Amino acid sequence: MGVGPDRALVIDDGSLGGLLGVWTASREAALEDQPEPVLLFPVTGRAREDVRRGLVEQHASMCGIESVITTPPIGVPLGADAGALDCLVLTHAAMTGASMGTGRIIWPVHLSQLERAGESAEELTRIANACDRAMLAGALASVDASGDGVRIELPYADLSDEQIADLARDTMAPVDAAWWCEGEPGPTGRRCGTCPACRHWAKLLGLAVTEEAPMPSVVTRAIDPSRIAPRPD
Repeated sequence: MGVGPDRALVIDDGSLGGLLGVWTASREAALEDQPEPVLLFPVTGRAREDVRRGLVEQHASMCGIESVITTPPIGVPLGADAGALDCLVLTHAAMTGASMGTGRIIWPVHLSQLERAGESAEELTRIANACDRAMLAGALASVDASGDGVRIELPYADLSDEQIADLARDTMAPVDAAWWCEGEPGPTGRRCGTCPACRHWAKLLGLAVTEEAPMPSVVTRAIDPSRIAPRPD
């Protein structure tokens, strides 16, 4: 499936970062008259993967995106850390992009304050490690890629949670279509609304905790460039 070098492939795991990556890439494609992005959902066995997969489908529907790729199960040897899993996901995404003829991969990873160790030096190391993994995975996929090779972008890696929330508001992203809950969801798949992550993001995004939504109903629509607000500086 040749899609051309100007088409982006977005790694989307149903998270807030994933939503913003898709939403922003779709806006850019509409404004620049480029092909719509392709979404890649990594199957890694993380909690509530069924809900996350449904949200990725909704991200595609809201943005009028037809192509959603689901990876085969991606796992790491027993005892390996999260960084090893990131390496495998990035390599798979980069190889997929290379096989499709697109050299732009968007990895909207975001290190939330809830995950930060508190030490600025360690935080910077984790961000630098993420950048290194992306660079190496892109370089590996570029060995046999055509054109200018494959590059992996990390637009949100060094943003604070407040900056992520501001970006969501500025771009009018439908934040209810993202998953951040770390608690036990109800039988309908609703975010619990009481775990630290739910309370944290509800506060930053101005959501009422008691109104946390499951996967909202959406109408499939393409983004109309005339209705897009200018991108924030």
